[in-house]
Amino acid sequence: MKKIRAFVDTTILADVLLKTGPLHETAKSALKRFDRTSLPVYAIKEWKRGQLATYILYHNHLARTRSWSETNQIIARWFGSPRRLSTAREADAIAVLRIPPKVSVQNWDLELAEHYRFALKTLIYEAWEQRREFTTETIFNLDCYVEAAPRDKRNGEIDPAPQDCSGDRECCLAGSLRERREMLVKLRESIPAAGRENNARAKALGRLISHPNLPFDRKQCRALGDAYFSIFAPDDSVILTTNLKDHQPLAAAVGKTAVGP
Repeated sequence: MKKIRAFVDTTILADVLLKTGPLHETAKSALKRFDRTSLPVYAIKEWKRGQLATYILYHNHLARTRSWSETNQIIARWFGSPRRLSTAREADAIAVLRIPPKVSVQNWDLELAEHYRFALKTLIYEAWEQRREFTTETIFNLDCYVEAAPRDKRNGEIDPAPQDCSGDRECCLAGSLRERREMLVKLRESIPAAGRENNARAKALGRLISHPNLPFDRKQCRALGDAYFSIFAPDDSVILTTNLKDHQPLAAAVGKTAVGP
């Protein structure tokens, strides 16, 4: 591939910082194909609210229950949230590589919980510290979003707040989005009719198209999701993602390109 700029999406961020093995290595190798890699802060916001939040939730259940078995019973009930369940199982697989091999029989449940919790805590804080280091630049800061680090609570849990933009002001992207009406129309027309995420994305785009004078808040901004990358990807870039199924039709609709690692 010709070495142009990569506009890095949330899935690549998660694979580099929170995964191990082939997925991690493939994402890192993909970034090396480009002379310039640009990470928008929107991807950091999505990642913190999504994959990183699941790692923190897993950690906090371990801190609260002090039981590896009880925590895994809780996670097993996440079958109604397949993405969260999948991410938790990935966290489990990574944590097990970081814990000491010996656990006493007498207190195995508590000790295993503590080993997992410490491994996850280390991974969470390392990932946060490295979020701006694996690409050549971080771009498009969001004035309405505070990029605050997770922090320890007195009870041993981790507080991820804030996970959203400010709720007392309009989305800082609203003005730029309204200036791209033709692009918004093309994106809305490219979205499949089925699926809750697609419906929310189409509704958010429709609000900007049909009612540009209405406030555009953090809920609508969050609903844009993958469409954000097609809207704001620089002209000299390709969108680098593991989620080509959703990104390719959106990018193609506005004359841009999405590629996989």
